Amino acid sequence: MELEPSLYGIMEALAPQLLSQTPLRAFVSDVVNLLRSPTKSAAQLSPLIDFYKLQSLDSSDTTILWHKIEKFLDALFGIQNTDDMVKYLSVFQSLLPSNSRAKAGQVSDGLNMENLVNHEHLLSPVRAPSIYTEASFENMDRFSERRSMISSPNRYVPSSTYTSVTLRQLSNPYYVNTIPEEDILKYVSYTLLATTSELFPFNHEQIQISTKIPNFESGLLHLIFEAGLLCQNLGSKVETFRMSNISPMKKALLIEISEELQNYTAFVNNLVSSRTIVSLKSLYREIYENIIRLRIYCRFTEHFAELSGDTFLIELNIFKSHGDLAIRKIATNLFNSMVSLYYEYLMNWLTKGLLRATYGEFFITENAEISSNDNDLIYHIPIEFIQDRVPNFIPKKLAYKILMIGKSYIFLEKYCKEIQWTNEFSKKYHVLYQSNSYRGISTNFFEIVNDQYFEIVNYTKNVLDQKFQYIDVVFALKDILLMGKSDFVDVLIEKTSNVLATPSDSLPNYKLTKFLQEAVQLSSLRHLMNSSHNNYVINGLDARVLDLGHGSVGWDVFTLDYILHPPLSLLLNVNRPFGRKEYLRIFNFLWRFKKNNYFYQKEMLESNETIRSFKKIRGYNPLIRDITSKLSRISILRSQLQQFNSKMESYYLNCIIERNFKEMTGKLNCTGNKDQSQYDLITLKDGTMELNGILPPKPTLSMNSSNNKPQQYGAKKVLNIDELESLHNAFLTSILSHKLFATNVNEISVGDYSGQPYPTSLVLLLNYVYEFIKIYSRLNGVAYEIFIKMNLNDHEASNGLLGNLNTMLKEVVDQYKNFKDRLYIFRADLKNDGDEELFLLSKSLR
Repeated sequence: MELEPSLYGIMEALAPQLLSQTPLRAFVSDVVNLLRSPTKSAAQLSPLIDFYKLQSLDSSDTTILWHKIEKFLDALFGIQNTDDMVKYLSVFQSLLPSNSRAKAGQVSDGLNMENLVNHEHLLSPVRAPSIYTEASFENMDRFSERRSMISSPNRYVPSSTYTSVTLRQLSNPYYVNTIPEEDILKYVSYTLLATTSELFPFNHEQIQISTKIPNFESGLLHLIFEAGLLCQNLGSKVETFRMSNISPMKKALLIEISEELQNYTAFVNNLVSSRTIVSLKSLYREIYENIIRLRIYCRFTEHFAELSGDTFLIELNIFKSHGDLAIRKIATNLFNSMVSLYYEYLMNWLTKGLLRATYGEFFITENAEISSNDNDLIYHIPIEFIQDRVPNFIPKKLAYKILMIGKSYIFLEKYCKEIQWTNEFSKKYHVLYQSNSYRGISTNFFEIVNDQYFEIVNYTKNVLDQKFQYIDVVFALKDILLMGKSDFVDVLIEKTSNVLATPSDSLPNYKLTKFLQEAVQLSSLRHLMNSSHNNYVINGLDARVLDLGHGSVGWDVFTLDYILHPPLSLLLNVNRPFGRKEYLRIFNFLWRFKKNNYFYQKEMLESNETIRSFKKIRGYNPLIRDITSKLSRISILRSQLQQFNSKMESYYLNCIIERNFKEMTGKLNCTGNKDQSQYDLITLKDGTMELNGILPPKPTLSMNSSNNKPQQYGAKKVLNIDELESLHNAFLTSILSHKLFATNVNEISVGDYSGQPYPTSLVLLLNYVYEFIKIYSRLNGVAYEIFIKMNLNDHEASNGLLGNLNTMLKEVVDQYKNFKDRLYIFRADLKNDGDEELFLLSKSLR
């Protein structure tokens, strides 16, 4: 049946009163040309209808008829295929009443009014016809009153007219070229197993669904074939990464995926062989749970190549508490299969200190830069703690203890050479962890870790104290490099003064070593000699000469050093290579005070001796009295500068170094609970004291010697090796961060009046003091020469020296005034700082 004859017959039946035969044929021809045009659109229809409206009678009835024709043609324009247009016209023609169908098959003169009244019910909606019913919550009410034509109250003709056409006859034209559901079921099983087939070929992870499959079955296939796509995705991951170099945890994940795919394949094969599937609906119902499982597995393996095994483990642990039971079950199964490998990482580290083959999936790693340099190994253990990689099923504090257990094991075995103890320790806890492996990372595992941590930390501290005299070395560093034992430095300066006055490039090293030995024997450090530990502590003492260039003297380049060897070199930062040289900086700063004080004492003795010598000359005359009087007054000035030097030295030694040292040693011997006076008593405004809350009982039971884990109350807290190193570094940092020591840009305090940092102002003052003592020394030399000449009655020579004496006296006074002016500004800076301690210091310097 062709398009134009079919359309002409229907238009002739619908509108015989509108147009005559010739205009009607022309109208139909124009409409057909528009329908066949590749650029057709419903917008082109309105101008055409308006043109032919002018050729028909103008009345209300004709307007209604033209409106109905326009709606009919709008629906026809919504169909794209010409064959579908012909089918649509055939169906429409069959729905016309018998008299209208007869007229549609032949030339007719018109359509009666009764048919035109009910013509609205025969027209299709203004869109392309579809074989699917449009149903949704929005349009259910629209369909609720729809009736069949037989039961409709607006009958076109008697009901016998409609019984001649069955529903199958009406739908058969739409299903002539479709594929039956029985044939579809024969090929679906291949697609579900990610295998291509003739009906459903796979193309780049896409499944091609034939256009001959109706939309309803196609919609079901879209849901069902998700299983095939997920199966192909998971299978490709297994094949891609199975032979690659991936971690054991990721391999365990692939094994679980492979087993799941095998179970899925067996399920599909059993389902097909059972022949219980008779429709796509029943197939979807049977395979739905497997789709959910594959979907979950696919979700867990997203970014498989980029993510590490511990990341998957952390995510799976989160999903173990998911509200969906299927997700929870799969996540638990995958977690259990992977966590056993993570447990091996923990066991190797906790029992042997090993980090072999962790594939970057452990929160403890080896620092390659340190481990590749043998020089750095004597100062650092090449182990790093990555806190962000700690899994959420291990508490952060426990993860730190795990780090310190393995690190302490390496420290004892490699640096302390405690081979026998570490072997027994390793065997003991390997058995414990092995017996706990079936429980995994559980509360029992945490208890074992805690016990192991307390045992190894206690033993490490005992080895350091008893075998390597850790506490004695800490005190020796303070007594020697920080001048805690001033008598040792004083004796050393006395012994080396002549040598230090020579140029720096001529200082003999063997003599410096000899002077060090003599100074130790003559000072309060002599108890470190000939000790039961073979002079282990004092043997680290050494002298160094700084490289300050040509022209410097020994006083400028001399410094003390302390040589540390492993294991103490890992805990005490003493002049490490490429480090901040904290001890060296502090010693050189304090050396200025000691040097000035030595020269002041020396010149004071010479001045006193010269004055006494003048008084012994016969004929004690007014000239001699004038000289001795001036020398005595200058001595008063010298004593004032010497007092400033002593006050500042005392402040540095007692208020900065000693205070921080006491704080450090207090933490070395700290206990697990605070002292009662620190938190059980509070002071009221009137000065009275009362208990703050309930007074806890004092511990009466001592720690059990057979158990290395301390008691929960009142037990001494033992610091691990990292805490010992951090405590010592904090001690040095606290000293150098003081306002009178700080040289760091972020810590420098600048005086309001001088505009200079406090250490810079103090160094300038000490330089003024040193310049004063140099002039004062020359003054004493001139005065002594005058004494010699007077004693020899060489009055002419002595008269010439008196002029030099007066000149030197003026220089001394001028230098003193310069010092006082500089001191006034320094005191103003301290006073205006706002620090109460510095304010008191400024008052003491008046």
